[in-house]
Amino acid sequence: MKILFLYNNDCAVELGESIKAMGHEVVPFKERLTPEIALSGKFDLAVSYTYRYILTDELIDALGGNVVNIHNAYLPYNRGADPNLWSIVEGTPRGVTLHYISAGLDKGDIIAQRLVTEGDGDTLKSSYDNLDRNAKEMFIEAFGHYDKWDELRHPQEGKGTYHSLKDGERIKSVITSYDMKIKDFLDALRVKLVFVSNYINHHQIPFCEELYRLAGGDFVFVETEKMAAERLAMGWDGNASELKYVIKRYEDPEAADKLIFDADCVIFGGAEDEELIIPRLEAGKFTLRYSERIYKSGRWKFVSPKGLKKKYHDHIRFKKKPVYLLCAGAYVAGDFKLIGAYPGKKFKFGYFPEVIEYGNVHFKRSENEKGLNILWAARFIDWKHPETMVFLAKELIGAGIDFKITMIGDGNELEKTKALSNELKVSDKMEFPGSLTPDKVRDMMLSCDIFTVTSDRLEGWGAVVNEAMNSGAVVIAPRQIGAAPYLIKDGENGFMYDKKTSYDDPAAVKQISDIIKKLAVDREWRLEIGGNAYKTVRDTWNAKVAAERLWDFINDPAKKVPDYGDGPLSRA
Repeated sequence: MKILFLYNNDCAVELGESIKAMGHEVVPFKERLTPEIALSGKFDLAVSYTYRYILTDELIDALGGNVVNIHNAYLPYNRGADPNLWSIVEGTPRGVTLHYISAGLDKGDIIAQRLVTEGDGDTLKSSYDNLDRNAKEMFIEAFGHYDKWDELRHPQEGKGTYHSLKDGERIKSVITSYDMKIKDFLDALRVKLVFVSNYINHHQIPFCEELYRLAGGDFVFVETEKMAAERLAMGWDGNASELKYVIKRYEDPEAADKLIFDADCVIFGGAEDEELIIPRLEAGKFTLRYSERIYKSGRWKFVSPKGLKKKYHDHIRFKKKPVYLLCAGAYVAGDFKLIGAYPGKKFKFGYFPEVIEYGNVHFKRSENEKGLNILWAARFIDWKHPETMVFLAKELIGAGIDFKITMIGDGNELEKTKALSNELKVSDKMEFPGSLTPDKVRDMMLSCDIFTVTSDRLEGWGAVVNEAMNSGAVVIAPRQIGAAPYLIKDGENGFMYDKKTSYDDPAAVKQISDIIKKLAVDREWRLEIGGNAYKTVRDTWNAKVAAERLWDFINDPAKKVPDYGDGPLSRA
């Protein structure tokens, strides 16, 4: 047989010589092949091993279609470049494959395959040499049955994986020598991850714990300021002093700033001083912005020249850098789209309080002999609109609904809210226990039937939505808050209504009361809605799912995100 042997690497020469020793005419060729050369050679077979050029349909036709390739991968895994390295990095099946060449890169029918394992002490070079040796042995063995190739050929099964040369730039950047041991190579690839925010709180700790686990300890949370005494008293710190991964920048700014600049990846959750992250962004280092809305009080602010100048400095000028946006709220992506920042790089995200799993999430809900148990928990401040609950109480009394409203929290609007309940003669239907610990609030969520949120659009997220849904309560929340459109499917696992920013909002009160009137007469429906809410948080919108999806993204050199469809890291 006259065989065209296409190759690039010197290690392939030995195989060409072996084929020649079997009595065949072998024409070695390592330049770019043309149709003229392919036709004029009148070759019976073309064999490609380590050849650097792609063979087009025209070339395959010129060679009579009888063209095979030896790929040092167990196809369909690790098609494309650097298959040895990617099998190590991703832990995919590892081996060698002889296949026909088709239009799709490394997608042709398989003739023969062999799985190859790596040894504990292997280096990158010895692992490559092992694949090379097996590839040559596999081909010689298969070539002995050349007359059976048409019977042996079969299509590749499964999606497998593909990597371009560009995909491999990061993983190859840590290689100091190909005598590097595989263990050292993998250690060098481990991501050093830093999360920067004003301070850590009980809503962030579950997410941080997951990142710490996934990073194998190479995770640091940098606090930029002390938590306010008011929030400390409410138990918001979650015993942060016991968390070994928390570093206080306000105690050692130089060390913290070095960590922020040197890390493989930084999640920047916001701080008073945006300049903390600017040197990193200007250096083109991989960074994840973690942000709530930038136009909470209205998108009309977009036209402010001063504001646009600041947005350009902090965001717009980095849109072509490796900077991505984690949108902590349903309206974040729209705000940033207005200024042209992070095109194609915006993902749904949020906050992820502790998720508690229950065999029966409704175990504390009574048969409601005493009427509906309605809960509200927030700070008593103007944009949380606690007065809405008082107006709601009056509406429900007028509708003949039996209920009790408990409003947990403290703040400068508390006394005004109590006074309003007296004025409207609904105080006997309302309780004000003051501030309670997060654990006590969660306990009360478990026994309530309905959890109502009344904040306006200044509520960037609203973590109580996660917590109440995790507790199996029927959540009624304004669609204007960040969490609601992401977590709530209206009428399926909760309800949304429209909320204005004004003090007196009778339309909102009517929407809430209309929903409650329907829920009041159908306990089974309430339990179904609450059960669906619980599943949403347990299965999708939680710290574990968010951290694992984010970790996969951080570790993917190509920075490709699967089409999750819903939940954290789905497209925003």
